[in-house]
Amino acid sequence: MASSIPKTSWADDVDELDPRNEDFVDENGIRTVIEYTINDEGKKVKITRRIKRTLQKSIVEHAVAERQKWTKFGAEKGNKPGPDRATTTVGENVSLKISAGNKAGESEPAPEENVKAQLSRAGAGKVVCRLCKGEHFTAKCPYKDTLAGLETTENGGGDDDTHEPAAPAASSGGKYVPPSMRGPGGARTAGVGSTREELPTLRVTNISEDTHEQDLRDLFGRFGRVTRVFIGRDRETGAGKGFAFVSFDDRAAAQKAMDKVHGMGYDNLILSVQWSHVNIKTWRSRGILALVNAITSIENNDQPPLLVTYAIPCLLSSPMPDKQVMHSHCDSVPLIIVDGFLGGAGTNLWGDFERFLNQSCDKSRRVIFASVGPVSSLHDRACELYYALCGGTVDYGEEHSKIYGHSRHGRAHSKGLYPQWSRQRPLHFLGHSTGGPTILKLQFLLKRRYFAPDDHPDMILSVNTISSPFRGTQLVYALGERTDAAPAVRPLSVGSLIAKGVHLVTYFSPFLPRAFDLHAECRSLSFRDLPFIDWLRQLWSSDWAESRDATPFDVTFEAADERESNAEGRVHPRTYYRSHVASMTSNFVFDLSSAPLSSLCTIPLYLMSWAMTTFDFTSLNPIPSFLINNSPTLPPSWYTLSHVEEGLASKEVSVEHRTNDGIVPVFSQWHPFPCTLTRCIHETSLEFQKPEAGVWYVSQREEATHVSFVPWWRGTTQQKAFWERMGRWLRAVDDAYFGQLGL
Repeated sequence: MASSIPKTSWADDVDELDPRNEDFVDENGIRTVIEYTINDEGKKVKITRRIKRTLQKSIVEHAVAERQKWTKFGAEKGNKPGPDRATTTVGENVSLKISAGNKAGESEPAPEENVKAQLSRAGAGKVVCRLCKGEHFTAKCPYKDTLAGLETTENGGGDDDTHEPAAPAASSGGKYVPPSMRGPGGARTAGVGSTREELPTLRVTNISEDTHEQDLRDLFGRFGRVTRVFIGRDRETGAGKGFAFVSFDDRAAAQKAMDKVHGMGYDNLILSVQWSHVNIKTWRSRGILALVNAITSIENNDQPPLLVTYAIPCLLSSPMPDKQVMHSHCDSVPLIIVDGFLGGAGTNLWGDFERFLNQSCDKSRRVIFASVGPVSSLHDRACELYYALCGGTVDYGEEHSKIYGHSRHGRAHSKGLYPQWSRQRPLHFLGHSTGGPTILKLQFLLKRRYFAPDDHPDMILSVNTISSPFRGTQLVYALGERTDAAPAVRPLSVGSLIAKGVHLVTYFSPFLPRAFDLHAECRSLSFRDLPFIDWLRQLWSSDWAESRDATPFDVTFEAADERESNAEGRVHPRTYYRSHVASMTSNFVFDLSSAPLSSLCTIPLYLMSWAMTTFDFTSLNPIPSFLINNSPTLPPSWYTLSHVEEGLASKEVSVEHRTNDGIVPVFSQWHPFPCTLTRCIHETSLEFQKPEAGVWYVSQREEATHVSFVPWWRGTTQQKAFWERMGRWLRAVDDAYFGQLGL
């Protein structure tokens, strides 16, 4: 039998290990590395590795790419940038995924949770707290200390906290009696549930129509547990009526919420928070129901002490003891606020004025800020104000838009700020600076039925103005308007710089925040509508700023005379008028000591006041009507510019024409038309006067500037007193209006 030939290995043919390893790259770019070594069993082995390099590109952060280019240091100093394969192993990126179900990080369930799980498996239902209705045991309730009193009240306890625990009700017929129906000693009583009158409830007014219940819960929930939120809504449209009731389980939390939220800006409105008033009719009806239940309990030989003590005060139209009630007979008409030139910040600047506005009235007055074009003409601002309140697309009028070369329609308002505005539901208006003439322009257009056939000037119940330039101001000429060719603007003047800033903001308006909204959609001046080269031309010479359809021209003496010639600003017999006049100078010679220097922001006012005080009225052409009316010798038709130059020296101009608040002369703040052509009463004291419709009431304050009262809220004594007087005035107008209606 032939002997078997043993199998041989290539390693047996190699007597010695080749100390040199083979390393080469073939034509395909594959690198082959051959190594000879001895394994753990003492056998000779050959290890062959084939490596194919593939270039992979990845996008990394800029900082990562820059770090790879850093100069090396230490032992690697002088080597090329990047990792060295001989000393560095580059691995793959590992994404770290944190699992939400990490068992190691979970804590052991609490004993209470184990009991809940056992009850749930046993079919005992869900654990519900008797106090806050949460999913926990009553003994573990976090609100146990604050809600314990409410539980006692619901179970029949009064003010005395020494009542013994109620024994289980001895119900007849085996019927179950809920704990809320169990009286002292187990007697069955009619439970009195916790409604808005029992819980500390706040009445929140001046909220927007789009406010939802969850919004108020999020707003007030930070102060304590909110048990109930009710928002008044229209039954037909479902829109909010501007008020809501928020109930807390703790009166201290409700008080804290009222202190913090009252006067706070929310959704472009200033919230007003007061204690809720008890509805007497509801209180009486509940008292009757409680008395009937008490009589029924007496017939059944039950004990009715709680029901009797609850029913008697209800029938007497007074709340239960220690319930604070404020009886109010004030029906408040909403107040619309219109900002002036370059205004529009709204609640961001006006601050906590509403708290002082409502001091004379139990029910808070709704305050609405209407946004209009801050540099637009009075006509355009009046149109924007109308549609902002009523809703719809702004219509400037076909004839007006053709004359001044802009689109007829402007911004679309899907829902107005006060869509129910009508002759039967008028509004108060308050305008600062050019906001005052804007309101009068709106009333003029309403009288002409400019917007709708059923419009009427009675829709404006009162006009209240602060430092408004009804008859123009010489400051516009001092800043750049030409005295002989308005609305042309002098180059390299302050007015020219303001015009360039307006065009700059308008061009980039799609990217700017809401605070820079100029309502210029109808003029197509943004980068989306205006080529860049045309924008540069507008920067050099503005067609808008140098037109008669902008605010600068509307505050010239020429524009004011044109409005008076059209009977704009005539008092309406059923509208109440009041103007608040500020004066920081009292002499022809400008004197810094005649007005308070309260802050650095008033320094520009002093410079402008000096320019107004020293203004040369003889340079005006055409001649303003108030200069002609100053001379008693010749009729107005005889006057020309030469007559003014010869006969009207600066010293003959009235004091009121030079005295100013830094922006507007005093005589222009009074009212439209001279006093001889309108009905006016200039108040000489701070004593309150009963308002009369169709009369301008002028209240002048010395040592006050154009911004002393509004819009910047600083909480000064002057501001607080102003808003308190404003609240009393509006309250008196409301009483007079509703008195005429027999309400």
